[in-house]
Amino acid sequence: MIQETPQIGFDRFIHRDWISAALRVRAGLSEIQKLNELLEESHFGVAAKKKTRTVLNRLWLEPRPELVDFAD
Repeated sequence: MIQETPQIGFDRFIHRDWISAALRVRAGLSEIQKLNELLEESHFGVAAKKKTRTVLNRLWLEPRPELVDFAD
């Protein structure tokens, strides 16, 4: 019997620049507007930008309480 390895991830590509911008916001080194500008420059649709922002929020900007220490 083959056991499947648990998969961790998200359903979209997240550019490194977006991750870096989110981390800078989290660290207090940048404003959220800079991240918003980067996402606006992506030329993705409204829904795609919203979903991308959700991924960034869950990872770095507003992590679940049990992951705050990891995000910090």
